[in-house]
Amino acid sequence: VGGGAGIVLSRAAANAIIAMRDSAECDPLNVKWSDRIHQGGDAWLGDCADASGVHVDMEYGFYPQPPVANLFHHFKDAVSFHGVEDHQSMYAALAANASGQPYDSRCVPMFIDHKYNCLPHFIIGGVPKAGTTSLYKYLLQHPHVLPAADKELTFWGNFFSPKKRPSRDEVMTEYLSKFPKIQPHEFKVTGEATPGYLYCSTCPTYILKYVPKVKFIFTLRNPVSRAYSEYLNKKVDRTVMRYLKKRIDNKMEKELSDEAP
Repeated sequence: VGGGAGIVLSRAAANAIIAMRDSAECDPLNVKWSDRIHQGGDAWLGDCADASGVHVDMEYGFYPQPPVANLFHHFKDAVSFHGVEDHQSMYAALAANASGQPYDSRCVPMFIDHKYNCLPHFIIGGVPKAGTTSLYKYLLQHPHVLPAADKELTFWGNFFSPKKRPSRDEVMTEYLSKFPKIQPHEFKVTGEATPGYLYCSTCPTYILKYVPKVKFIFTLRNPVSRAYSEYLNKKVDRTVMRYLKKRIDNKMEKELSDEAP
């Protein structure tokens, strides 16, 4: 499909977009072009694809591996927009992969800063007071495991509600920028550990959209022992009463809400 340097759609993605053709996001006759930041047809198609729920790769790409066709090995419902500024680096990466040179098959590259860099490889998602910090430190003892800017990035926890979805810009600037840049030939991995992700029902969907093939690791613990451990921890740092008050207030607010059954 034409548009800039080219747009690649799978059959499943095309069918999903066609099904949305009469919606406000996808009907070109009803789109308020004057209100849009990007007014090109390819940008409109990208928004339409995003609204239809298919995996969208825009800006320099989250998903395309060299060669770009490998994108469809990960997703049957994929659409890829290839806007490449540094063609020399892109062709070098394609040539390296085609030549059979060492290439980490665990790596899902994104093209940024004129280079292919691997997306995070693992996320430790819970639960609190169940050894996530210790596990993360144990993993970092391996020379091929690199740390994120902070152990708990908490980024995906900002999107508990299905009505609030992370944008590509937010993922790029507020999340992926917190990880070290690892190139496919370096054979290293990175990840983070945020225990609160376990309680977020929407997190897996959003994470896998932007970080495909990521490994989820969960640590569990006897609920009674875990709760008591968390109580002792909050008692030491003198936040136990504030924590309980917040929980009680949230519970009361939901039960006394006009929307409560």
